[in-house]
Amino acid sequence: METFLAQAAARLYEDLGERLSKSYIILPSRRACRYFKMALSANSEGTLFAPEVLALEDFMLRIADLQIQDSTRLLFDLYRIYKQFDTATNHTLENFAPLGISILQDFDRIDRDMVAADKLFDYIDKVKALERWGQLYGTEISPSADSRLDEYFKFWDYLAQTYYAFSKMLLEQERAYPGLAFRIATEKIAQFVKDNDIDHVAFVGMNRLHKSEWACIQQLRKQKKLTLIWDADALYMKDNQHQAGKHIRQYMSAEEKTDWVRNMIRENPKNIEIIDLPNTVVQTKAVGAMLQEILAEVSAKGKKSVEEFLKKRNQVAVILTDETLLTALLQSLPQSDMAIERCINITMGITLQDTPIFTLVQNIFSMQETLSRGKNTHAIYYKDLMRILGHPYLQNEKPHTILEEVQKNNRIYTSYSKLCKDETQGEFYQLVFQDWNKDWQLALTYFQQLTAHISEYFETQEGYDIEKIYFTELYLLLRRFRGIFESGELHKNELSIRTFKEFFIELLREIKIPFTGEPIAPIQIMGLLESRALDFEKVILVSCNEGIFPRGKVLNSMLPMDIRLQFGLPTHSEDDATAAYLFYRLLHRSKVVSLLYSHTASGNRPAEKSRFIQQVEEDLKHSPAVKINYKSLILPLPSSLERFQTIDKDPSVVALVAQNLESSFSPTSISSYMREPYTFFTEKILKVYDGDEMEENMLNNTFGKMLHGTMEKLYKPLLGKQVSAEELEQIAKNEVLIQKYLKESLEDDAKEIIQDSGKNYLFKEVSAYLIPKLLREDAKNTPFTPILLEQKLQTPIKLPLSDGSEVSLSLMGIADRIDLKENNVYVIDYKTGAYLPYALKASKLSSVLTDVRYAKIIQLLLYKYLLWKNIDAQKIAFLNKENIIAQSVESYFIFFRNLTVGLCGYSIKDLPEDKEEFYIEIEKMLGAVVEDMLNPNKSFDKYPVSIEFT
Repeated sequence: METFLAQAAARLYEDLGERLSKSYIILPSRRACRYFKMALSANSEGTLFAPEVLALEDFMLRIADLQIQDSTRLLFDLYRIYKQFDTATNHTLENFAPLGISILQDFDRIDRDMVAADKLFDYIDKVKALERWGQLYGTEISPSADSRLDEYFKFWDYLAQTYYAFSKMLLEQERAYPGLAFRIATEKIAQFVKDNDIDHVAFVGMNRLHKSEWACIQQLRKQKKLTLIWDADALYMKDNQHQAGKHIRQYMSAEEKTDWVRNMIRENPKNIEIIDLPNTVVQTKAVGAMLQEILAEVSAKGKKSVEEFLKKRNQVAVILTDETLLTALLQSLPQSDMAIERCINITMGITLQDTPIFTLVQNIFSMQETLSRGKNTHAIYYKDLMRILGHPYLQNEKPHTILEEVQKNNRIYTSYSKLCKDETQGEFYQLVFQDWNKDWQLALTYFQQLTAHISEYFETQEGYDIEKIYFTELYLLLRRFRGIFESGELHKNELSIRTFKEFFIELLREIKIPFTGEPIAPIQIMGLLESRALDFEKVILVSCNEGIFPRGKVLNSMLPMDIRLQFGLPTHSEDDATAAYLFYRLLHRSKVVSLLYSHTASGNRPAEKSRFIQQVEEDLKHSPAVKINYKSLILPLPSSLERFQTIDKDPSVVALVAQNLESSFSPTSISSYMREPYTFFTEKILKVYDGDEMEENMLNNTFGKMLHGTMEKLYKPLLGKQVSAEELEQIAKNEVLIQKYLKESLEDDAKEIIQDSGKNYLFKEVSAYLIPKLLREDAKNTPFTPILLEQKLQTPIKLPLSDGSEVSLSLMGIADRIDLKENNVYVIDYKTGAYLPYALKASKLSSVLTDVRYAKIIQLLLYKYLLWKNIDAQKIAFLNKENIIAQSVESYFIFFRNLTVGLCGYSIKDLPEDKEEFYIEIEKMLGAVVEDMLNPNKSFDKYPVSIEFT
């Protein structure tokens, strides 16, 4: 394949001959310059004094001969100039910073495209005057001196004054932003050519040119020192509506059109693969698989084939239209026997935003925003603590045991002083978790110290080469901030911690770290702009989705669209045309083109395939040399709700269930089984639970345990004594005691959960209101004797099955309270849930297993059964000791949400009153449940169970 740069180099070598040594060759990118030099050297048989080969931007900046400033320093300079005109004290740097970035970009565009600034700002002034008149006379709104509307109109006046003053200040100091340097270059181009004795300047492979660049070209044309070499195709050049040729059609002269417009796309044989994939991650995996196939094929042909492949310069290009996918692609690169660093070169850089550093910085800022500050120290929120200590860059040879302690004790906030006293890493924690106290200078010092600490650790470890580069760039960034402050350009009070964060985060997004490798490797991974003027036999374009390629109407500008159009400033239309040209140019000489897109939307990534794919399908469907193939990958993966829905009962599962029934079976097990057999099996049989989570806001079960625990502590001194209404009233009035027991109960279960603020405080206060109310309700039933609290009731049962076999069951439950009143024994269970009267009423006993709503009836029945059994077995010591014969046993709920209802029992019409008959009926019910559980023909699934028995 003869590349465009080889053709251009041959033409220039032939046309210019010895004049080449006094010529400048200008290309779209630095990457293209490297390829061009190699192509030019191939034309020379002897020694050649090479011309100056530069990227277009480097050429313009060399002409201007000004120091280009970084965006941070420019933004501070811009603010200082702006404040010369806008003297309002409330218009601070913090307010200005987000706007300043857009203003800088607009100033850059104005200068790059040679817009007459005086006319532009005069036009804006007239437009805003019309708006002002409309506000004054068209409506009842009148902008007073202190209104925001008046500030809006004044802002545009300040903006014009700022532009002139800002440009003047920079030029006096021989500094510039790129756009200003481009404008100055148009004024210096003639003198630059003369001073450097330039014989000729050739512009090769250009497309979209800013007006300042085109102005320089026109001056060179007047001096007859210009050659323009285009790379264009008849497909889009002959169609005046085709976006890909929009810019070149504007620049090409009549004689150039016949010379450099070829018919390559339709006539050169090529295969175009349009590949539909589920998402962007799968796209990167697919690219990895394609590269693996290429390398495997080369490697299979032997050593000689490998060496030949490594010498090729224009073999494969992977074009990332979405450069944020670079990290994911790096994880998908193939493993090969060939030296991968010689096979693949990454021509694009990775921003610090795409590295773990960005996450670490964000987590640290989040920590500072959520610190709990006290008089002498501060405390760190547990989520921030876990995120920061869990970051890969803060992992070292010493384990963070503090995390286990925080989890174990449910510690929502951990004090800084406690962290500093940690035996293994106290000194490290002292550095990481210090408080900046909202002072940006302390924050800057903090990041410098942390960067130095992490870098020092990486120096002692192997395998952290890329991380060392990351932290070097971070250190240089921090030095730039420090330099701006120490130079006196920024006063301490001008920058808030919020603005510091915005600047810092923005710069992390901008700074690119270049990869080092073999520059001329057979496989190149690059962004779309890096592909300018380059040709490859195989091209793989990733993320060919509309809204990504092309980007769409994305333009960060203060200037309205109508003003941009009026003065010829670029809009999204120019961006679309540039993307279209770069896309079609990749089709000129390639033999295989793979276009990958996603059919599933993800976040802000659209699912529609790019218009460029649809346009190629239409443009090339009748071209005999072009074959278009369609491929797709559909992954019918089950959703999380569809997976693991059923568990079949093979003999091992049945045996496991039977084994667990024999060891422990509770009333809640039955309701769990009826509600959802699958969950019953995983939790009650397999004992698989979700991991313990930090409980920041009190959960329902914790709220219930707090109430249960407090009631147990209040009744404990009364055990075995007959209680009077006066005694319970006295306890109900003891607010200090109730608050003490609430606090202790909460700490017993949720450890160091926050109790004095937020929802937890409200929950505790609700409990402090409910408990006296419950005690007063209990007082209505006095006298009675509490005999047991939180008592475990258990009894073994032998249950016959329908097949004649027998299963052992160990029924167990924990009674919150057991009372004795006039030889009647009551088992009482506290409930924090809702009181639903219908859920405690059943027409007959056999119906309680047909609807899970009757689960509370089953619970009361089994508590009554357990208590009778334990009394019969003389396991209730108080009754045995006092020689009391229980006349009856009843079971009740007390609902905290409906305390005025009092003791709530069940209602079943056909339930026998005789104890022995009651036993028989309950064991029938249990037998029906157990038989259903052990039935091998019924799976454990996620559907409610209905069981009938007689």
